[in-house]
This record gives sequence, structure tokens and C-alpha cells, in this order.
Amino acid sequence: MDSAGPPRRPDEHVTALPGWWTTVQEAEQQALQLTRGTDVLTAATHVVDGIALVTAQVLGPHRWAGAGLRDHDRWAVMARDAVADHEARYGGRLFVFPGQCALAGAMTAREVLDGTVIDELVIPGHPSRIDPQARIEGLDFVRPVYRQGQVVLTLRPIGSGLFTPFERPRTAGALRPST
Repeated sequence: MDSAGPPRRPDEHVTALPGWWTTVQEAEQQALQLTRGTDVLTAATHVVDGIALVTAQVLGPHRWAGAGLRDHDRWAVMARDAVADHEARYGGRLFVFPGQCALAGAMTAREVLDGTVIDELVIPGHPSRIDPQARIEGLDFVRPVYRQGQVVLTLRPIGSGLFTPFERPRTAGALRPST
């Protein structure tokens, strides 16, 4: 496994968005509003001590107001750790990622892996890889995670050869990045 991930462009970087939230849903909604008009490659939530932080991999020198104002407080330490996890593809729950907008309805495992940045599909307690022709339903809400340098989507079985993302939406309407 290559924990460095794909090569980065010179003008891209990972930054923490200012603020913290009590739920990942609130963090996602606010982050999508805050980053509107910004070229966001990936965005992830990080939950630390019950606080949801957001990191974003962006193109260009963009910085959000307030992002560097708290250099010595607890938020800054948590934000630095979250940025390091995102950069290393070690931790974070992705809610914006390449290929996300192509996911909808039902697709085969192969289509999901070939059409997105998702590297691996896992099923808790399932020792082998999922069949590439297995169907995955419910792809309107997908939240993979960074795990050991890979983008991993956890699935659960809902029938013979049929799966759905483990995490379900908790709010009305799935969040999608603006195009």
C-alpha cells in the first residue's frame, strides 16, 4: 500500500476549515457552504473528543478567514493533527471525493472502484474481497474513509450478491458537492 496516495500538484494543499461542530452532518453542510466556489478535491470530517472538524484538499492558495488565528489553543492542535491525517490519507471520513457525482442508485463493485477514488470495498467479518460483479445499491449517500493510505468504503450485505453502504444518511436529502 502506498500511504502517500496519488502525486500532488504543486498548487494543492490540505487545510482545516475554521470552526468545529457537534455533528458530522452539521460540519458537512457548513463546509459545503463555506467552500462554495473553491476547487475542492477532497473534504473530510474528523471527530476528536466529540468535536467534528473539517479538512479540505484544495487547489490554489485559498485560506478561509479565521483559519490561522488560533495558533496556540486546543482547536489549532486538533486541526493540525486532522490536516496531517488527511495529507497522509490516514484518517478522515470523506464527504467530497473524485468520482462522487457518478455514484447513484445501483452499480457493480467494479464500476464503483473504476469510477471513483475508492480503493477498496470491505464488509465487516467478510474475509475475502467482494466479487467485482456484486451489486451495490443506495449509492446516493456514500462516505468512505481514509484508512492506511487507502480510500475504503464499508458495505453491509442486504441479499445474495447485493450490498449497500454501511453508513446511511441521517438527514433529509443526501449532501452532494455543488457543480
